[in-house]
Amino acid sequence: MAIRETARTPNYSGTSSAQWNAPGFVKCINGYYKHHPDASRPDDEINTVDEAPAAMKRWIASLSLLGNSKADTFDELLFFPVVDPSTMKLNKSALVAVVSGRGSQADISDAQLTSSRKKAYSLLVKEFDYDKEDVPSEYKSYTKQELIDEAKEDIEEL
Repeated sequence: MAIRETARTPNYSGTSSAQWNAPGFVKCINGYYKHHPDASRPDDEINTVDEAPAAMKRWIASLSLLGNSKADTFDELLFFPVVDPSTMKLNKSALVAVVSGRGSQADISDAQLTSSRKKAYSLLVKEFDYDKEDVPSEYKSYTKQELIDEAKEDIEEL
């Protein structure tokens, strides 16, 4: 699967505790144009990831923890989505899903799951006053190398 090896800090503005439903491709496209009013919509609808401009793919991937802007499929472009593309709000329920049973059902490596859970817990603590004491010890902190790896993947996507 062409997803990131390490979780990114998603692009968001504000937070939400609303019920979470993972956004579809059309909602992401509409969110992109809503938040990029200067971007010109093509005459023909964008129906596939391949048809989406690179800037749009980078923006969509940035709404998730493991999405890869160079992906060929929407599932790889928006893997572990945690930000609503309409509002740009980081969603608490989406983060909880990553650290819960839904996250463990994902077909990814242990390292990718661990990285995603670390990022989700750190965002829960930072943005939603999640009690640090409730974070399992294996997800409590990032090593310097993990932060470097995340930054390298961000740079490669650009």
